[in-house]
Amino acid sequence: MRKTLLLLLLTAVFCGAFARKTPQVAPAPQVPDSLRGFYLFTEGIKQAFIERDTAAARASLERSVEADSTYGPAWYELAELLLYNDAPAALRHAERAFRTDTTDKWYLLQLGQAQILNDRYRDAIRTYNRLREVDAQNPDSYRVLAMLYDQEGQPFSAIAVLDSAEVRFGRIDALSELKRRLLVGTRQYDRAVAEAQALIEAAPYKAENYLLLGELYARQKKDSLALVQFAEAYRIDSTSVAVLATYSEFYNERRDYASSLNYTRRLFASDEMPLDDKLTYFDRITGDRNFYSTFYLQINDLATTLAMKYPHDPRVVKLYGDHLIASGQLDDALTYYKTHLDDLPPRIMRLHYIEVDTLDGIPVHRRPVSYAVVREAEGRYRLTREEPVGTGRKGYFVAEVTDRRNGVHNTFGVWRVSLAVDGEPRFEYRMDGFTHDLSRCCDAVSCYPMQLGSRNEAIRLARMERSPACFYPVAEERGIVRTAPGEVHRVRIEAEDDCGNRSALEFDIRGRADTFRAKADPAATALRPERTSTLRIGRTAHVTVPAGALYEPLFVRPEIRTAPEAPEGVIVLSPAYRFLDCTTPLRLAATAEIRTDIPRPLQLRTLLAVRNRHGRLSPAGGRCNNGIVRAATRSTGDFVVVADTLPPRVRPLFERGADLSRAEGLRFGAGDNFSGIAAWSLEIDGQWVPCDRFPIKGTLVHFFDTPPARSRHTVRLSVTDACGNTTRCETEFVR
Repeated sequence: MRKTLLLLLLTAVFCGAFARKTPQVAPAPQVPDSLRGFYLFTEGIKQAFIERDTAAARASLERSVEADSTYGPAWYELAELLLYNDAPAALRHAERAFRTDTTDKWYLLQLGQAQILNDRYRDAIRTYNRLREVDAQNPDSYRVLAMLYDQEGQPFSAIAVLDSAEVRFGRIDALSELKRRLLVGTRQYDRAVAEAQALIEAAPYKAENYLLLGELYARQKKDSLALVQFAEAYRIDSTSVAVLATYSEFYNERRDYASSLNYTRRLFASDEMPLDDKLTYFDRITGDRNFYSTFYLQINDLATTLAMKYPHDPRVVKLYGDHLIASGQLDDALTYYKTHLDDLPPRIMRLHYIEVDTLDGIPVHRRPVSYAVVREAEGRYRLTREEPVGTGRKGYFVAEVTDRRNGVHNTFGVWRVSLAVDGEPRFEYRMDGFTHDLSRCCDAVSCYPMQLGSRNEAIRLARMERSPACFYPVAEERGIVRTAPGEVHRVRIEAEDDCGNRSALEFDIRGRADTFRAKADPAATALRPERTSTLRIGRTAHVTVPAGALYEPLFVRPEIRTAPEAPEGVIVLSPAYRFLDCTTPLRLAATAEIRTDIPRPLQLRTLLAVRNRHGRLSPAGGRCNNGIVRAATRSTGDFVVVADTLPPRVRPLFERGADLSRAEGLRFGAGDNFSGIAAWSLEIDGQWVPCDRFPIKGTLVHFFDTPPARSRHTVRLSVTDACGNTTRCETEFVR
């Protein structure tokens, strides 16, 4: 546990501490042998940071150190590439870099990091002590060294390091917090109290500082002194989760459960405490029947607070209903369940039938035939036509369904859809097979071409060849319905939500005499899911579809199409190349490459775009390298090379010189015409400050963390899109 905590804390340190030691050089095609190592090094840097090809970068760097084993930067970058993938190899390379220059602080930093990742903490301690001598002005070195001493069971040495840091740099919050923890761990309470008091003197407006001091007093059983500090924290921020939780835990440890539950009720009313934490706490305190009965009034307040605050959350509905039952209020519980639980069955909106044939083992789908659906009664549907649905030799159905919940305007997906023929189950889909790694497979569960244009769920009542089997408890012949000419069968389709509400559609089918027969296309290319395939159009464009990317085999006909119209600020630089139709779902990314003439001023602004079913372009990523634009993407459609020349839009959401003393932060509106915002940087009075992006709202926000001082400040914001176009904004405010 201590090792895990150390690594988590060190990650934040290293991410900020490690700067690149990369010379700015231009590669030369012809170099003498004496400079070959340097040239290969620059190639490796370009491949790593411009082309994002780590494998090629590693190969170039390895050739660089073969050519010149004394060139430290190459060993350094090799170690960087392997640091989190092959820690032992990274350590060997870091040691070689360090031996080339034992006074270089960057080499020392990297060596220390590699030693930590290889659990060589004693070696890391020696390295960081050396680093303190080489780079005496870096407080992070003291912090990491203190944590290493603590990891090795030497807390007093860790405290001594932090004491020396305080002498050199003064008080730094992160170091003071670590020191205070170590002092408590070594039972040096008086020194820990002095540290906490110093924090209050430095920032008397922060409630958390009073909580720290109060908790130190509480550890020493000085309850009256602790309560004085807690009261001051409560005066500063009476809604703080930290303050209320501290009060609750303080009284709970002293077995004053009534007072503890009183503060817990205020926590339950807060938006800052996650609902999951509230539910976990409620389950814990209600597990003891005696405790439940003794403090029923307080627990009832907690349950009521949750029910009022989260009236439509099914977990809360169940919690409050169970609470009513446990307290003997059976009639109230029944009424509550009826009014709050979902009793609306799913809606079946439309039915489609798709006939299918195979050529060389590859399915060929006929154009869908659609049928209107009407509701006869709650949960019961029928087709608007009276006669049976004509079906071919083999085919499958697609059901468009949706669901709603009581008191909620949003639409939801269904939990289960099933198909039965003459009462025999043929197919069943359940959404509880989804895990995070399979979330992309929703494109295979749906009928993807229909799903793109529908506001409902277009559930495919047939399993695609490579769709994960965990979604389908029943899949006879993968859901394919076979009918001979003149045969009549009864079909029942059932949709169910996660509350058990069901809807059903029943109809007859009759086999047709004429049936769909696919015709071979000699110009088409067969793609199979188990193989990696490369599709080419001349020497100018190709797409590589890796094995496992397709859900079923298919025929394709790569072709050149007319270039699409581009939005403002976007320049089209190539024809459109179609390899896969836009209605083809991909589980894995395909790699597309297009070669075209690109004017030099636009080369850094180019990327691949794809034209969707509506004819609009959307970015697919990629970069230009020697006239070739390459991108890995799951998008399908018509690929085209474009250049995004328009910088992002940025505007402050406050007037120049506005008084923001009462505002929680600085807000800017930010958007981009095409490639999307990729980076931003905010400075106040020349100092970098953190800035959060909220893409849905289209805003960038810096939240103030210091009290207002009624002074004027200059703010500069720089925003860059994915193609390198940059917009800079400068303004002023008072706070």
